[in-house]
Amino acid sequence: MKYWMLLSLMLAAPCFAGFERSQITNFSGQYILDRGTGHADIWHLPGEVPFNDVQFEIYKEEASLRLVHPNGEQVFEEIPEFILGVEKLVINSINHSTSSIIVKSSVESLEGFNPTNHLLVEQAKLDCQKDSQLSSEWRKVLDACTTDGKVSFSHMLIQETTRSQSPLASFLRAILGKANSLATNDTELDNFLLSVSRNKFKIDVKAHLDIKVSLTVNGDIEYLPHGEKNVVKIKIDKAKAGFFNITDKVFTALEQRQSNRMTVQRPYVYLNF
Repeated sequence: MKYWMLLSLMLAAPCFAGFERSQITNFSGQYILDRGTGHADIWHLPGEVPFNDVQFEIYKEEASLRLVHPNGEQVFEEIPEFILGVEKLVINSINHSTSSIIVKSSVESLEGFNPTNHLLVEQAKLDCQKDSQLSSEWRKVLDACTTDGKVSFSHMLIQETTRSQSPLASFLRAILGKANSLATNDTELDNFLLSVSRNKFKIDVKAHLDIKVSLTVNGDIEYLPHGEKNVVKIKIDKAKAGFFNITDKVFTALEQRQSNRMTVQRPYVYLNF
């Protein structure tokens, strides 16, 4: 569940009170280590003059990405760790728009490389709506997407060259009873869909480890901003792998992975930002 949240933050572009109108069309770019280049057909941020056919210099900084173009620059903060942690990143065709109560984002593909791992995400989409009055752009996206919306991707691949497992792979192996399997270090997810309607959510995804398994999770979800702190409260009603109920295994695996970012009080899971 951590990854869809990280993925929604990654796709969100800046927007201010009431989802002021903005548009980014066909932004693509790449960087190696801490510097790269990019291009957008349309670059229109809220309250600013729109630009066409924009070239960018991209700088990866300690906790942000800085995009510099001939008419100014934009600093994107709150970047997920799995973006800033890679040595090489290639992004193809980000599209984003906001208007009134709607935020839509998509990315054709995102691929990251390190000496020990390889990450690929394809056909990621975010489509959420709410008349959120929060002041921060990424808080508005969280508020909308935990109220009414969809977050999806067609394919995610995590390849690892060492025997150490990513947190996602470790979690999936724990809930599927394959914690000791070393047949492959690859983790694949297909057709991930998080759908939320009036704060009720359902997750559907096909997971590939040593076998292919269809996973579903449903329950309630709510975003609770508290000053500078942010909490997503998730109530898990049921989790299934195929026809088997794995709700208890999910809670047990989550409890074993608690941290200052995530706490578990059955039937609730709290994500802290």
